[in-house]
Amino acid sequence: MENFQGRILLVSAIPPPVGGDATWALEFIDYCKQNKAKIDVVNTSISGKRALAADDVWNIRDEVKRCFRIWRDVLRCIRLEHPNIVHLNTNCSPKGVVRDYISTMIVRLYGIPYVLHCHCNIDDQLGKSRCGDFFLKKMITKSEKTLVLNHKSYEYAEKNIKNKTIIIPNPISAETIKVKKINQELKQVLFVGHVKKTKGIDELIEVAKKNPTITFLIAGPITEDYKDKENTFPGNTIILGSITKEKVYELLDETDVFLFPTYTEGFSVSLLEAMAHGVPCLTTNTGANYEMIENKGGVVVPVKDIEALCNGLKQMESLDVRKRMSQWNIEKVKKSYTSDKVFDSLINIYGEVLNENAF
Repeated sequence: MENFQGRILLVSAIPPPVGGDATWALEFIDYCKQNKAKIDVVNTSISGKRALAADDVWNIRDEVKRCFRIWRDVLRCIRLEHPNIVHLNTNCSPKGVVRDYISTMIVRLYGIPYVLHCHCNIDDQLGKSRCGDFFLKKMITKSEKTLVLNHKSYEYAEKNIKNKTIIIPNPISAETIKVKKINQELKQVLFVGHVKKTKGIDELIEVAKKNPTITFLIAGPITEDYKDKENTFPGNTIILGSITKEKVYELLDETDVFLFPTYTEGFSVSLLEAMAHGVPCLTTNTGANYEMIENKGGVVVPVKDIEALCNGLKQMESLDVRKRMSQWNIEKVKKSYTSDKVFDSLINIYGEVLNENAF
């Protein structure tokens, strides 16, 4: 990283709870500290009962408190720390973009340029919300740059204002990369993520039923819908619940295939971690999944297509196929996704923004 002279205000969720943008923020803060870049943070994390549950239940009282806390902290940080660029992370949810829009209004009142970072697959998050669409377009139009995770989100942003959108992937530490020993037979499949319908758990169950000789490990927080259905999972599935990052990495070292049949995604950190560990991946064509895997580091199939998932798993029974996929994933991560490369490019974007606003 070239010596960056600006002061950054990062407006983002910070763990707990863990999540895509929150995990990203911790890694970026650590990068800034290592490279002596000045950064202040306003934490936008969810609070109250919602922070304690995997079900993401919206509570109006908690959310009102959260909004005013965020706006107060943004205002306070601007007045005390005098940042000259603001980076705002948004998950593009219809309610969340209204809160984020007001945060950007506060920033603009002080004449500070901001970079908007959409940590999601925009169309999936907005759904048919006209209100969410209106306020997100406003933020994109007023931002200096809009950062997105995949080509579908890029197309949405570019419809609003040309030549301001940049695809920037989620990063992973180079220390995570590990050459994998490929087992002779495909005996174990791993899923890591929230155990809920939109992560493709129903499809995972059906694939497990059709492949009784393979063990399917399911790691991640379990929503209420599936807590009541645990006895309906086939006998060759093992539900692990929430586990530590260290345990996830242990399982990635042991497993033969990473299965991720999600319905919607921005840029999956779980999929990226599997790639970094050289695990062949079977996933669905949503978000950045295809851009990551390219049908070379695994198999990418249509969303909700159980037959295609089973066929993909069948293709991956070959030892030679899994060896090629494993090596390709490791090389792709080294080339495109390491933290230093991703964050260096982000700092360069800040520099461009500050230069454009210098006069």
